[in-house]
Amino acid sequence: MSPIIKSKTIDGLYTSPVLDTFDGRGFYAAKTASDGEKRYAFGWVPSKKGSNDYGDWEWAGTLVVHEVYQNERGELLVRMPSSIYGHFNRNEPIILQEADNCLKQGDRLQLSSPDGLAYSVLNPLPSQVMLEASFTDWQHVKDFGIAVRTDQKLDNGYFIKFDPFHNRITFDMWPRREPGFFQWQIAGDKPQMIELERPLNFAAYSRIRIQLILEEDILCLYVNDEVAMTTRIYNFKDGHLGFFLPMRVL
Repeated sequence: MSPIIKSKTIDGLYTSPVLDTFDGRGFYAAKTASDGEKRYAFGWVPSKKGSNDYGDWEWAGTLVVHEVYQNERGELLVRMPSSIYGHFNRNEPIILQEADNCLKQGDRLQLSSPDGLAYSVLNPLPSQVMLEASFTDWQHVKDFGIAVRTDQKLDNGYFIKFDPFHNRITFDMWPRREPGFFQWQIAGDKPQMIELERPLNFAAYSRIRIQLILEEDILCLYVNDEVAMTTRIYNFKDGHLGFFLPMRVL
């Protein structure tokens, strides 16, 4: 997607903001339009060759729409359109099915581990669903995240990692490519799928709030009504919701 430039007048001076895109590699060729009150960015999430997560991005795909708005500092940000949010109108209880170093209190999950992975695995996910969650007390951890369409041990599936040290959100899956005999044949020497990461200034927030839409082979994430990340998810068609936290850093 082309970078954003902005100016207070049509004659310039134009500048490029730090957050200069509305979405990542999975949101392409967007145009904006208004209904007279709000402005929306209409783009597509491209298909991948062979309808396979390991395939190359192709041309064209499926419509994705973000609401574009301006905050008090004049920055252009994106959030989920209210009409899409209103489409999801039935709540489902969360049911803990597998966990390690996790305490569940109502709808609250507390993950903590001084010497290894802490995680929780919840309900199997339907093919179309919106997930809402918020994270607090994460300031002393290296990273944390969400697993979707995963197995009960978080060994396979899709993973969204929140990385405060690098001020970024990344998308990953495991395995990262079709398995081979050697470690590098599943891209195990890469930290994540590098084409899908989004910046976020973690220091500006005490709470990280997410809205995540899964619809068949599309994943669309919104974070704090500021950042969006859209991608295709072909290979894992079902599985569980999970949360994970690596070893705590003091």
